[in-house]
Amino acid sequence: GMCFPRCGPLQVDCGGACISIDRDPLHCGACGRPCPPGNGCLNAQCTPACTAPLSVCDAGPFCADLRFDPLNCGGCGVVCPLVPNAAPACSPAGCGRTQCDPGFADCDAGTNDGCETSLGVDPENCGACGRACFGSQMCLLGRCCEQPPAGSYLDTCVNCEACNGLLTCQCQDDLQVLRPTSIPLGPCSPMGFQNCNGVLQCNGC
Repeated sequence: GMCFPRCGPLQVDCGGACISIDRDPLHCGACGRPCPPGNGCLNAQCTPACTAPLSVCDAGPFCADLRFDPLNCGGCGVVCPLVPNAAPACSPAGCGRTQCDPGFADCDAGTNDGCETSLGVDPENCGACGRACFGSQMCLLGRCCEQPPAGSYLDTCVNCEACNGLLTCQCQDDLQVLRPTSIPLGPCSPMGFQNCNGVLQCNGC
């Protein structure tokens, strides 16, 4: 439910592709700014030759930084694999991934399968890894939600949700103005939840 940049940190959207302009010889420092043949790109600047830490690779007439290039990671032609909901990345330790896209997480860290968990809908990892929903609850937008409990408040309250242990509504006050209000879920008998002048109360006003 939130807008976010489609490209990761230090990357720029160049015609629909996420480019690391600090090291891409075809887009060095800006989209569509190629370095001359035989040159490399280091720190967003074209280099006059493949000097260390850059190396010449057979894939083209450009230099590659084997420390950080996901297409030549640790060696020419060593391509880091694609992973779900993140971009492949290269570091001196080898292939990895960028941080997970918003709303996703790597809840089985160490299996190298990317950010496979959708925190917005996964009932075993709802909103965060290991946060499970129970019973009749379902995971809705990263919250464990259930049916709002029955009660007289429903006659004068709207947009009620029972999520993450809270009953939240907009309830009419004595002037029939809707006011946001919430109360912790829990046992509430015999009268149940009531709307008390725009405020949810348990067992009477």
